[in-house]
Amino acid sequence: MAVMDSIAYRALFERHYLRVCNYVDVRTSGDWEASQEIARKAFASLWNDRDSIPFDRAPLSYLLHLVRQMLSCEMCTEGVGVEQESDDKVDMEENVSSEHANMQRLIWAVNQLEPQVREIFLLRKQKGFSNQEIAEFVDISIQVVEDLLGEALIQLRSILNDVISNKNMPVISPN
Repeated sequence: MAVMDSIAYRALFERHYLRVCNYVDVRTSGDWEASQEIARKAFASLWNDRDSIPFDRAPLSYLLHLVRQMLSCEMCTEGVGVEQESDDKVDMEENVSSEHANMQRLIWAVNQLEPQVREIFLLRKQKGFSNQEIAEFVDISIQVVEDLLGEALIQLRSILNDVISNKNMPVISPN
């Protein structure tokens, strides 16, 4: 029985590991090692709870759900114990360069993309994947990849036009 469990786990891991890592990487700071650690924790949690998990969702869906929970827990605990900022630091943060603010707006705009469009866009622009590599990685056709990349540009143009015309200006808080 343990051999079958090992084979099943390996198959699940090989099928979804890179996609889960990419999912984490896209939603975090881009630290690949941290993304891999979170992905491994999600796989371990899924595997440990496999007997109590209802079969109403696909394993990838459950893994991504676990990742979202892990990320939201991390974000909640990051603010704990933060000391009051000094006036000097606040003054320095108020003088954020326009280039930095524009980068923050661009990141914000990319995060507004539909999830599948954002994933394809970031695989192309952040990871440097070719359309063929993206198609194989996400298991879709090259034509769909090209369509989604085009859709990403259309959505970004619309989102950024709204930002520029102050219709949907994001609040940019310095890090």
